[in-house]
Amino acid sequence: MGLKKMSVIIVASIISAVVLAVCLHRVVDYSNHREISITVYYEGDTYEKHKLEVGSTLLMLKNPIRDGYEFKGWYADKEFTTEYDFNKPIEEDTVIYARMERLNS
Repeated sequence: MGLKKMSVIIVASIISAVVLAVCLHRVVDYSNHREISITVYYEGDTYEKHKLEVGSTLLMLKNPIRDGYEFKGWYADKEFTTEYDFNKPIEEDTVIYARMERLNS
């Protein structure tokens, strides 16, 4: 096979790949592929971060354990007035709080 013929095949392959990528980019709906940040606060400044796609739900988190404290639930606010709903799709950056109460000794 001649060098000229091989060059034409390579150029045609590259052009085909670029055209396919542009077409797929236009067909795929990227509106839900945006990542959002989930911050989980445990106590004071102890936290961990997670990344999810918009519209996803967060799996139930493992209950934290701390000596001398009892875990009382996951909350959507730092005042612990609204329990966090793990079934609700997450549409924006979210913060979740673990409520811990000191045990009476």
